[in-house]
Formats: sequence, C-alpha cells, structure tokens
Amino acid sequence: MRIFKDKKIIFENSRFVGSSGLMFRKKPALNEAVILKCPGNSRLFSMIHMLFVFFPIYIIWLDKQKNIVDIKKAYPFQPFLVPRHPAYYVIECIKLPEIRINDRLEF
Repeated sequence: MRIFKDKKIIFENSRFVGSSGLMFRKKPALNEAVILKCPGNSRLFSMIHMLFVFFPIYIIWLDKQKNIVDIKKAYPFQPFLVPRHPAYYVIECIKLPEIRINDRLEF
C-alpha cells in the first residue's frame, strides 16, 4: 500500500500491522512504514511505547480524517509517547518525509 500527500508518494511500501508495530522487527527500509489503527479516536488508545524496538523511529499520529495531529521522534526503550491531540491512526517510519502537522495523508 502507498501513502500519499497531495498526490505525491511519501511511502512506497506500507502495511497495517497489529498492535505490536515495529517491536521485535528488523529495521524497515527508508521508503517503508507501518500503520496501526487504534480502537478509537483518543490520546490514550494512540499512545505507544518503544520497548523492544531497537532503533529510533518517527511517529506520525493522524485523526480519523487522516490529518496529521502530531509528529515525534522516538528512541529505543523510551517508555511512553502520547500525541498532543486524539489520534485514530499511528504511522511508524525510519525517515520522516516532508510533512507537517495539519497535512492530510491518503492511503
């Protein structure tokens, strides 16, 4: 699956994964991303941790309309990261594309 911003591909390969995200996985390629769908649009359900993730990643939180609500860099074994606003999707990636908060993504 591809992820787009303004009809431009920002991730060539992406896939939905379960709640484990990149835990216990090898480092993805620069053009890959994993998408987690939260059970609800909230800060609590979209909170993540970096336990058993062995490399730094970028976290992109999106609301139900796929607008970016927060972006953070996460480091291995960081306990908890909570978005500033409620989120419905979480994207984990190695390289941060040229995006900003309030941009809309499509996938």
